[in-house]
Amino acid sequence: MDVSIDVNNAQTPVDTQVNNQQSVFSAAFPYGVGSLALAGGGTWVAVTQLATGGYALPIAGVVVALIGAYGFFATAVTAIYSRDSRQFNENIGPALKTVAFAVITEVIASVARAVLDKLINRALSGK
Repeated sequence: MDVSIDVNNAQTPVDTQVNNQQSVFSAAFPYGVGSLALAGGGTWVAVTQLATGGYALPIAGVVVALIGAYGFFATAVTAIYSRDSRQFNENIGPALKTVAFAVITEVIASVARAVLDKLINRALSGK
């Protein structure tokens, strides 16, 4: 029974940590790029559709841009606090869903506030 240790291929805890960080970066990279692309695309839609005079498409563009921007930060934070790519892959889905729901909820609340303000102002002015 040979119990020798190959010291040339042994990994130190620092090597393992570096490998895990590279693994997490590799897993997070597509999510980060996709989030930034979503933010850029949403911004483009919002800016280009403002000229049409409508409000639905610019608002949708802003929502998409916010989801993308916040999604990028959620990806970064999830990657920072993940030990390895497996843990990152387990946590990124719930993190991105939470971001999307939070943004959509905030936009709905903002639109509701704007509509209520307009209705209250109209009622108080007597028009």
